[in-house]
Amino acid sequence: MEFNHLAILLTENCNAHCKMCCDSRGVVRGKTLTENELDKILNNIKECEQITDIGITG
Repeated sequence: MEFNHLAILLTENCNAHCKMCCDSRGVVRGKTLTENELDKILNNIKECEQITDIGITG
């Protein structure tokens, strides 16, 4: 199976209850990506030619 969409969740530190959010339980878990982690993800994405869309949320 080939995927061409990618979603990056920058933080899990949200306690909002947004109706449109797929993870709106309002639980604060504490993990937030560092700049270094995000940089590694984005550099790896450059090598994946099949990824055409990237969503960034959090």
